[in-house]
Amino acid sequence: MQSNKKDINQLIGVFLLSFSVLAFETTITRILSVILYYHLAFMVISFAMLGLGAGGVYIYFSNKIKEKANFFIALFNLLSSISIIVSLVLVLSFPFKPSVSTKTFFDFWFLYFIFALPFFFAGLSFSLIFFKLSNQISKVYFFDLVGGAIGTLSVVPLLYILDAPTIVIFIAFLTALSSFLFSLNCQKLFKIISGALTIFLLFLVFFNFYYQIIKVSYVKGEKETNIIFQKWSPVGRVVVSPMRENTIHAWGLSPNYKPEKYPEQLQIMIDGAAGTNLEKITDNLEKDLKHLKYDITSLAYYIAPRSRSLIIGFGGGRDVLTSVLFGFKEIEAVEINPIMKEIICQRFKDYSGKICEMKNVKLVTGEGRSYVAQSSEKYSLIQLSLIDSWAATVVGAYALSENSLYTKEAFLEYFKHLEENGILTISRFVFEPPQQTIRALSLCRAALEELGVQNIEKNIMIFKTPVFYNKDLFVSNLMCKKSAFTHEEIEKVENIAKDMGFDIIYTPLHQKDNYFTKFILTKDTKQFYKNYPFRIEPPTDNEGFFFHMLKLKDFWKVFNFKSIEGGQLHNYYSIFILITILIIASILSIFFIFPPLILHKTKFLISKKEVLRYILYFAFLGLGFMLIEVSLIHRFSIFFGHPIYSIIVALFSILLFSGIGSLLIGKLNIKISKVIFALILTGIIFLIVSFSFFNINGSLISKSFLSILFLAPLSLFMGMPFPSGINILDKKDRQLIPWAFGVNCLTSTIGSVLTLILYINFGFRITFLTALFFYFLALLVIKKLEQS
Repeated sequence: MQSNKKDINQLIGVFLLSFSVLAFETTITRILSVILYYHLAFMVISFAMLGLGAGGVYIYFSNKIKEKANFFIALFNLLSSISIIVSLVLVLSFPFKPSVSTKTFFDFWFLYFIFALPFFFAGLSFSLIFFKLSNQISKVYFFDLVGGAIGTLSVVPLLYILDAPTIVIFIAFLTALSSFLFSLNCQKLFKIISGALTIFLLFLVFFNFYYQIIKVSYVKGEKETNIIFQKWSPVGRVVVSPMRENTIHAWGLSPNYKPEKYPEQLQIMIDGAAGTNLEKITDNLEKDLKHLKYDITSLAYYIAPRSRSLIIGFGGGRDVLTSVLFGFKEIEAVEINPIMKEIICQRFKDYSGKICEMKNVKLVTGEGRSYVAQSSEKYSLIQLSLIDSWAATVVGAYALSENSLYTKEAFLEYFKHLEENGILTISRFVFEPPQQTIRALSLCRAALEELGVQNIEKNIMIFKTPVFYNKDLFVSNLMCKKSAFTHEEIEKVENIAKDMGFDIIYTPLHQKDNYFTKFILTKDTKQFYKNYPFRIEPPTDNEGFFFHMLKLKDFWKVFNFKSIEGGQLHNYYSIFILITILIIASILSIFFIFPPLILHKTKFLISKKEVLRYILYFAFLGLGFMLIEVSLIHRFSIFFGHPIYSIIVALFSILLFSGIGSLLIGKLNIKISKVIFALILTGIIFLIVSFSFFNINGSLISKSFLSILFLAPLSLFMGMPFPSGINILDKKDRQLIPWAFGVNCLTSTIGSVLTLILYINFGFRITFLTALFFYFLALLVIKKLEQS
C-alpha cells in the first residue's frame, strides 16, 4: 500500500514537472516576444532548452547522484523552481534593445544562461527519473507527455485570466510542488524547506496578481510609461497609451493634408511591435475623421461600389470608421485578438463613438480567412491594411509565426467572395528592392490566373507614400479586381493620388519602369522569381511564411540590411537565427554523443559499437518526433487560421495520444522494428490523405473533431519507440539511460529548428517526409540491434 502511494506521488511529480517545463517555455517566449522580437525570443529559448539535454549527459557521468536519486530529483526540482523566479526577475529588470552589435551579443548570452538554468535542472531531474523508474517507463513517459500536453494547453486560458509574469510564478509554484512530492521520501528538514517554498510561491501568485510587483517594464529596450490600459492574451499583450501631441496616426497620410485641428487619438500597441490607434469620435463624424479620407489605405474607397465592405483585422476600428465615412450600407469586420473588441465595445466605447452600436456595423472576433470561407456574402470591398504576425504566439519556441491570410488559397477565397466589380485592397510596406508589396502582388496574380483571368495588367493598381513616423519608409496600396479597372476608375484614382501627393507605382494607364511593372508584364514568372534578390513566390498553404523572404543561400546577408532597420529588420533575422542555432546545437550533439564513449571510466556491459547504435537510435527518434510535431503545428495553424487552435487541437492531440501509445506498448510484446515500420507506413498514409484533409471547410468544432481523429493513429505510434528503447536499455545497461535521454532532448531541439528551415524553404510535405526518413534510420539501427 505504501509502495503504491509512493509510486502515485512520483508519477504526479513527473506530470507536474513536465507541465511546468512546457508551460514555462511557452509563457517565457510570450514575455520575450514583448521585450525583444519573436525571432530573438525563439533563439534564446531554443538555446536554453539545450539545457535539458546537457542535464541528461551530466547525470550519466555522476554515479554518486544516481545512488541518491530520490533526494537529488527533489533538489533539482526545487532549484528549477527557484531559477524560474530568478530568471523572470532578471529579464524584467534590464532593458534589452536588439541590434547588430557586440552588446547585443553579450545580452543574448546572458539571457541564454539565465533561461538555461531552469531547463538544466529539469533535465537533471528527468534523466534521474527515467533512470530510477526505468522499470515502469511506459507509465512515466505517459505522465511526462500528458503533463507536457496539458501544460502547453493550459497557457491559452491562463493568458486570458492572468498576466504572463504571474503565470510564470504559478509555474514555479507547480515545480516546487513537484519537488515536495518527491521530497516525501527524503529527510524531514528537506521536506519542510520544499513545503515552505511551495506555500510561499502560492502566496506570491495571488500577491502579484493583485499588486503587479513583478511585471514588464521595458519593451524593445524602452521604458513603458503613461499606460492607460494593458491586457495579456495568447495572441499578444495589448497596451493603450496616449498618442504623441500634434501627431496624426495614419499609415500613409497625404503630405498635402493640412488639419485645422489635430484629431484626438489613443495608441494601441501589440507586443510593442504592431500598432494601431483608437479615434476619438463626437457627434461630428465628418470633422473628427476627415484625415481618414487622406490616408493611402483608403484609396480604394473612392471607386469601390458602396454596398458591403469586409475589414480583415479591424484593430482599433479605423478602417471600420473609414467604411462608415464613405457611406457603405453594410460593414463587416473581423479581428482575431479578442482584446480589440473589448477595447472598442467596452473599455473605450464612449471614446470610440460606440462603433459596436452602429446598426450597419458588425464586429466579429475570429480568424479572418475562416470567416470569409464560411460567409455566404459577396463584398464590394475587402480590406487588409498592415495585418502582421510578428508576435511569438503560444506555440512558443517550437514555431516562428506565420500568417494564413497571405497564401494563394486565402486570396482565392477573397476573390470568390468579391462582387464582380469588387476590389481587394491590401496595404504593405515598400522597401527597395520591393519585398512585402511585390509578394502580395504575386499572390494577387497567382489567384487571378487560377481563376482564369486573362491580361492581369488591367486588373491591378499600386500607389505608395511615406509612413507617418518615418519619411524614408513607404507604405503602399495594392488594388486587385477580378474584372478590369475601367478607364473612368483609373483616371479618378490617379487624379486623387496626384492631388494627395501619392506616388503612382503602377496603373494600366501608367506603366512605369520598375520591378512591379516588370513583374506584372512578364510572361515567365518562374524566371523572375529565380532572378529576384528575395523570395517573392506566392506562399501556399503547404509552404506559408509570407514574411520570411530571405533566400536560404543568402542568410549571411542579414548584416547588410542596416539601411532598412526602420522597416522591420527583425523580419530578416529568421533564417540566420535558425541556421546559427542548428550549427551550434549540432556541434553540441556531436560533443554529447562521442566524448562519453571515450571518457567513460566504467566498463560498458555491451560493446561500444552497440552503445553508439543505441545513442544514435535515440538521436533519430528526437529528430523524427520533432519534425513531425512542429511541421504539424504549422500546417494545422494554416488549417485552423491561428496557432492558438493548433495548440488546443493538434499539439495537445499529438502529445496526448503519444502518451496513450506509451502506455499501450508497455502492455504489448512487440518488436520495436515492427512498431517503427507501422509508424512510417501510417505516416505515409497520413501524408497522402492530408492532400484532401486540409481542404476541408467547416466550423471550428467540426474541424477540431475531425483533426483529433486524423491525428490519433499516427500519434499513438509516435509514443511507442522511446519507452521501448528505454525498456531495452534497462535490461542491457541501465547506466546509459540518462545519456540516451540527454541526446534525445538535444536532437529534439535540433529537430524543431531543422523543421523551420525545411518548412520555410520547401514546405510541409518535404519536411514531413524528412521526419519519416529519420524514423527509417532509427528502424535500420534497431534492426541491427535486434539481430545482434
